[in-house]
Formats: sequence, C-alpha cells, structure tokens
Amino acid sequence: MKNAATGSAEKARLIIIPSLLAAVLGFLLSSNHGTRPVQAFSSGPPAGYTGAPGEEPEACAECHVPSDAGTGHITISAPQTYVPGQTYPITVTHTNPDPSRIRWGFELTVLDTSDEISGNLQNLDGLTQVLNNSGPGSARQYIEHTAAGTFIGQQNTASWTFDWTAPATDIGVVTFYAAGNQANNDGNTSGDYIYKTFVAAVPFSATPDFDVGVAPSLRSVVPNASAQYTVTITPSAGFGGVVNLGASGLPSGASYGFNPSSVNITDASPRTATLTITTDASTPLGDYPIIITGSSGSLIHNKQVSLKVISPSSIDLSVSKTASPNPGSVGSSLSYRVTVTNNGPATATNVSLTDALPAGVTLNSSSSPTGPCSGTGPVICAIGSLPANTSAVATIVVTPNTQGQIVNSASANASETDNDNSNNTAMITTLIQPAAVSPSMLDPNLSVHTVINGLSQPTSIALFGNAFFVLEKDTGKVKFVMNGAVQQIALDLAVNSASERGLLGIALHPNFAFNHFVYLYWTESSTGADSTNLADVALLGNRVDRYTWNGSTLIFDRNLIKLRAYQADANQSLRGNHNGGVLRFGPEGKLYILMGDNGRRGFLQNNQLGPVPDDQYGGPEPDDAHLTGFVLRPNDDGSTPTDNPFYNAATSLTGEAAANIKKLYAYGVRNGFGLAFDPLSGNLWDQENGDDAYDEMNRIT
Repeated sequence: MKNAATGSAEKARLIIIPSLLAAVLGFLLSSNHGTRPVQAFSSGPPAGYTGAPGEEPEACAECHVPSDAGTGHITISAPQTYVPGQTYPITVTHTNPDPSRIRWGFELTVLDTSDEISGNLQNLDGLTQVLNNSGPGSARQYIEHTAAGTFIGQQNTASWTFDWTAPATDIGVVTFYAAGNQANNDGNTSGDYIYKTFVAAVPFSATPDFDVGVAPSLRSVVPNASAQYTVTITPSAGFGGVVNLGASGLPSGASYGFNPSSVNITDASPRTATLTITTDASTPLGDYPIIITGSSGSLIHNKQVSLKVISPSSIDLSVSKTASPNPGSVGSSLSYRVTVTNNGPATATNVSLTDALPAGVTLNSSSSPTGPCSGTGPVICAIGSLPANTSAVATIVVTPNTQGQIVNSASANASETDNDNSNNTAMITTLIQPAAVSPSMLDPNLSVHTVINGLSQPTSIALFGNAFFVLEKDTGKVKFVMNGAVQQIALDLAVNSASERGLLGIALHPNFAFNHFVYLYWTESSTGADSTNLADVALLGNRVDRYTWNGSTLIFDRNLIKLRAYQADANQSLRGNHNGGVLRFGPEGKLYILMGDNGRRGFLQNNQLGPVPDDQYGGPEPDDAHLTGFVLRPNDDGSTPTDNPFYNAATSLTGEAAANIKKLYAYGVRNGFGLAFDPLSGNLWDQENGDDAYDEMNRIT
C-alpha cells in the first residue's frame, strides 16, 4: 500500500516527466557540413540529453525532428526489481523499419526519487562510454555511445549492453532515463529522429517473497523428443516454505514434468528444479510461449520462456564474425574470421557463406579449410556439408584504403529449411585509423621489413636458428616459418579464443637445440573444436603443456599445470579476460608463467571475500580452482623448486592450496601481457595493463 504523500509525489512525477522528456538528445549524430553550424556528437553527446528531470528542456527540438516522430522506438531492458549491491546487465535498443535510418546513438542516466545519481554504470566494450560527475550540477553519471558504437550503415535496429550496479542500500524506486537518435547520416541535423523512454526498478520486496528464474529463455525440440529448462527459486527477506511448480501454454501433444515437482526453501539459498517438456509425433511445429508458475500460498509468480517445435529435417545456421585487429589501420592487413555453425537437428548440405566486404578495402586472400572461396566482393565460400552441432571457419584478409568506420556483413544459407533465420547474418563495425608512421631506423646496421603476413591474430613468436614458431590466438595453430614463408602447421589446438583467451604463449627450453622442448600456454575449448563462446571452456581450461619438436610437428609430452579459465558469478555476464599467458625461462633454467586475475579485479584468490563473491567453488584457499593473478616458477618438468620464495611458508595448508603456494614466485598481477629478464642484470620485469589508465612496469624481486 502507498501512503497519500507517496501517491501524490508519484502522480506529480508522471505529470512532470512528459514535459521534461522533450529535452532529449540533440545533434547526436550530426556532422558539421550543414547550412548552419551544428554540434557533431558522433563520438557521444555532452551529458544531460536523456530527458531526465532537470536537464535542458529544448536540447534536441531546436535542430532535430520533434521527439518520437517517424516509425521507430527506443526501449530499455532493465530489472523490474533490484537487490542492493547486485550488478545487472542493461540494454538500450533502437528499432525502426525505415531503411533510411543508418546511424544510431543513445544516452542514459539512472536517478532516485530525489533525481540524484543512483548506483553505478559500467561500460563493457568500445561501443559505450561513461561520463562521471556530469549533467545538472555536475552531479550525475551518464553512459552513451562512442564513435564505434554508432553502427554506420546498419539498418532496422541497434543495441548497446552495459552493466549497472544497484546502490549498496535500499533507496526506493530508481528510474532509468534514455534518449536516442535514429539518423540518416546525411551530415545535417534535419531528418534525424529523436526518441525517448524511461523505466523504473523497485527494491526487491522487504516482505518475505521469492523470485522465479528460468534458463535458457528458448529451447528448440523436434516432435517425439524432450527439451529441458532449469528453474531457480530465489527467496528474499526470510521467505521459507514449499513452492509448487507448474507450466502452461504447451502445444497439443506435449506434456511436462518438474524434478522435483516442488522446492522447499529452508534458508536464504536458491533452489533449482528441472522442467522437462516432452512432445509427441502429433505436436505441431511452431513457436509457443510457455508460462512457468511458482506458487506458495497466496504468493504466485510467473516467468515466460519460449519453446520452438521444429522439423527433424530442418537446420539452424548461425553466423558469428570477428575482426583483427580492431581498430585497424590504413594500409595494414585486417583479418575477418567468420564462423558458421549448424545447430541442427539435421545435417546442412550445400552450405554457402557470403561475405559482402565493405567499401574502401582491397581483398588480399580468402580461405576455408572445408571448401573453396571465390570472388572479390562479395566473397563466396562453399562450405559444403555441416553435420549438426559442428562449425566451419572462413578467414578473409583485406587491406583498408581509407580511415573511418567500415561495416562488414556475412550470411550463410543451405539447401535445407532453416528453422531460425534471425541468426543467419552477422555484422561487425571496425574503426580504421590513419596509417601508422613508418619506423625510422637510426642504426645503419639494422633494417625493417615484413617477414610474414596473412596471419590471424598472432600473439607470440619463438626464434631458433633462421626460423621461428608463431602462434595464432584464435585458430590455435602453431606455424613454423622459415625463409619468409609458412613451411607447415606444427600444431593445431582446439582453442577457446573468446575475449582474451586462446593460444597465448610460447617458450623454448634453454637446451632446445638438444632436447627440442617447446612450452605452450593455451585455453582449451571444451567442445573439441575452436570456439569463441565464453561458456565453452572447462573450469581449469588454461593449460601449460610441453611438446617435443621433431622437425615437422609438435608432439605432446606432458601437461605442467592446469589453471582457471571459466569465470561466472551471480548476476554477472561470463568473462574470459585477464588470462595472461606469457612464458619465459629464467637465466637459472626455471620456467616463469604469468597469469592475470581472470576477471577477478586484482584478487589472487577467487573466493567469497572478493568484491564480486565467487559462490560456486568455495575457497578461500588458493586451490587449483582459486589460484589467479600470479607469476609461477616451476622446474622445466612442472615440479616445484625448493628455493621458491614461499616454498616453506605453506606449513598451515595441505593439498592443492599448499602445493600452489609453493609454486608462487610473485602475486598481485592484475592483467599482464609482458614478462622479460634484463640480459645484463638478470632482473625480472613484468608489464601490467590498467583498466583505462595506470599501466605499470614492475621489477619483480
């Protein structure tokens, strides 16, 4: 129940908000080429353009089409309720079928009932940026698009996802205000459509209650088969008791069952049940919204998921696309890696991948191990047959000729009926920077020239004689290079290259000329094939392995250590960053292994005491599942030297924790990609990246 004062305040807010929302995002994506001077906000507008209370009321209407003109919409995906201190993904989405809308932008802020900053916004990628201490009174926080996040040339829709951490305490209702521009990119403010919206989130009830969560949100199933969902009941405010589970909306011929049929809440821990929906031969094909219900006395909560009944003879092709490097530069190779996956259920035949190629690039090469590629724009690769749950990869290398943003799209098709056409096309926007200044060589005895090109995301090299090994992060290939050409693939590993994972580090044994030992640091895909899916990795998916070079291939000898790779926390997106991966041999013949904090914000251990508690695998001792952010120092066979600095300091620990403490040479590594010994002094140095500043060079003692 609301009291009278609260009700009056909310009514007043609803009256005031529409008039204030006229003050929306002005000149968001204009260029300075019109008939009058305009502001160019393609790299993000100034703070205070969301339509929130207290912002300039006519900021957008002065130059743009009046608010909410045209056929478009803007929406905010945010939690309806929040738990203090928890982090939630927020998504702002534009939709507009008008084909003239080919550039997009937004700005968002979050305020409490006093119109003051609420919680904390965090960007997740280069598509968004955060403005702190901004807006009215320099007292608010905003998040908005960057230049890379305007999606030039993209039609129909655009979206941005970022994180919002709720306030540490219950402050009542919070409101997300957003405004955005759907532009025609003609260089003028006229014809740019402005839209705005707001949504509210309330604290999770102080009255004993529970929440129903279901994953995944969509399952596909053929007739005469089953699909499963995980249902999670999360109690709050001391709720206890039995929650009965039910489902409705099933298609004809389908039945369901929960295991268990009800959950008993006895403490603050969530409880889960498995929902199995089984179809029969008569179940018609189609999409069905399934309502999952949890009830306990008078408390009833619903969650909607989707069930897609598909033909056994159909397929589901999905396309993903990456670009490396991103940003690129004029005159330098840019590699597109396009992955086509058949999610089944049938085998896809005559699979064809078409890459449109953007304007302003020159094609260097195109290849796919499963079939030939042809054409100079578009490039068409004949993939052939793809059994269910398998993938094929095409690599397309181009050279950008002009700076700016280029948009490249790729799509796939096959002979069979595709039961989901929404994922057949992938698009990527790449920022192309001016050509790098050519290096000037001051020593007349040295020169600069290209030894090898056409590599896909090279990470490390190891020199020996007049040859070297070079690693490719995303393909998992170790290439043997000599005389300016790849002589052969020495090794091809099934890597997970999502985020900062992949084939990362290499070191040759100091006596390589005699024993031919090669050491690799890599992230193993749990699928048995190369993957860019953050979930496709084992908990201990980072490996350091020793191989033997026989002159043509690398032969596995032994695993030295397995390190943490999988990182997931409640209400957090999966992370695959800060894996480190550098390997070096010291002057005394010991191996040094550098690993970052695995996305754990600088903490050595993954445990319940961290800023984002890890409640999955226990702790706090640094056992195998909780050891991150370090430099390890094993012997060349993986055993532990007795002269390590903490070898005798782990007397109070046993098992994995004690063994791992003994392996440590240094700790406190956040995120490093460099490790080297000074050849004169023997000092060990590491390089560590800050978040967006405060990079470090550290001498490790």
